[in-house]
Amino acid sequence: EEYIDFQIGTDQAKIGEAMADALAQVAGDAEVQVLFLCPSASEIVNDQLEAFEAALEQYPNITSLGMRFDEGQAATANQIISDEARANPGLNAVVCLDSSAATIGAASYVQENGLEDDWYVVGIDASADILNYVKSGALDCTLNQDFYAMGYESVMMAYELITKGTKPEFMNDTGTTLIMPEDVDTYAAENGIDLG
Repeated sequence: EEYIDFQIGTDQAKIGEAMADALAQVAGDAEVQVLFLCPSASEIVNDQLEAFEAALEQYPNITSLGMRFDEGQAATANQIISDEARANPGLNAVVCLDSSAATIGAASYVQENGLEDDWYVVGIDASADILNYVKSGALDCTLNQDFYAMGYESVMMAYELITKGTKPEFMNDTGTTLIMPEDVDTYAAENGIDLG
């Protein structure tokens, strides 16, 4: 707070909790072993993982196998999942922290191996590719961050601060939206996303 006036974006603890709740929702009572797949370790990612694993304590059927790194590449994410599945036959779920790597890599792994009915994958964000993977069942759902609100509201808060001296709260969470298969077409239409 000594360097910035306010922060706006997805609250890292809340998104970790939302990921755990989404996984629990799609998995139901199934026994689940899940990887937390992300580009690299950072303070933010560690906060998300900590919140995710704390939230999983209320779901005794879900076990976290910890964090793995996709290095920002979908092909690397796919290969990591493949290697981990060979080493741990109980692995049947992935929670993704980046859209173009973990989410696309996990969805392609599930689709290539015909695991739509056996694996649980929670994606992140809502590009047309990701939404189509949700529709096809390669992803069970995705959590979309509200990037529009981040841009719009940050400008409005800065304007109010500069012109009127109105200081916003320091932390401003723009939240996430859970998108299930049945939500995809409506979400895409409302947000101008062409699903092809």
